[in-house]
Amino acid sequence: MNRSSGAQVSQQLAGAEGIATAPSSLILTARPTRRIRWALYAIGAGVWVSGLLWWVYDHYLLRQTNIGIEENPLQVWWLRLHALTATVAVWLLGYICAVHVQRNWSGGLRRSSGLLFVSAFALLVLSGYLLYYVDADRPAAFITQVHWIVGLCAPLVFVVHRGLRRQRSRASAARKAEPRRLA
Repeated sequence: MNRSSGAQVSQQLAGAEGIATAPSSLILTARPTRRIRWALYAIGAGVWVSGLLWWVYDHYLLRQTNIGIEENPLQVWWLRLHALTATVAVWLLGYICAVHVQRNWSGGLRRSSGLLFVSAFALLVLSGYLLYYVDADRPAAFITQVHWIVGLCAPLVFVVHRGLRRQRSRASAARKAEPRRLA
């Protein structure tokens, strides 16, 4: 990629009619590279596993001491890892929306499962934010339940969206493999 000055890039982005068009060297493909996909999968798995482990430690691995019930020392570390990976996941959602969703939305393929995936992600972000800032007991309990139910179902939503892609590509390959009959 040629290194251009800021003015040259601005002129290229302005386009002939004042419409923003990116130079061909800056255009990204709709499908992330294998390395980026695996990074997305790793972060997604990290968010889910750390959230699940925090939930298990919070509900089932409390310790009885002389003073009373106490948190397991690892519980806070699972929550911190969950917050870290979730922060990276929010950044990656911006990448996905800017590249993958924007380019594939007009085609209409897997739009409903993609919308379900992005909606579940947005609900998790919102509920996670509210869990951090809501102090009242009743709303916090409701938000907690929403967050962990949607969070536990998140891999299923991803598999449905990803699985539809594979199902359609198999059907397409089968159609291409069929011999054509002459009328």
